[in-house]
Amino acid sequence: MSFMTSTEYSRFMKALERWNERYDPDICMIKEPFHSPGYHTTLKGGWVHPTRSSLTYAVALLDSGIE
Repeated sequence: MSFMTSTEYSRFMKALERWNERYDPDICMIKEPFHSPGYHTTLKGGWVHPTRSSLTYAVALLDSGIE
């Protein structure tokens, strides 16, 4: 990674490991526990697959240089 020092890359990869734990291979997206301030929905809990988090994860995978 030419744009990161080895220390930065090591920290980046450690953070990426935490994202890997949240990856849902059945949906091919990141999963997060549902939360809401209580209005705009009647959902009470469970898991959601937010687009923004999944796109952030995809870009991080590209930046990692892992094949």
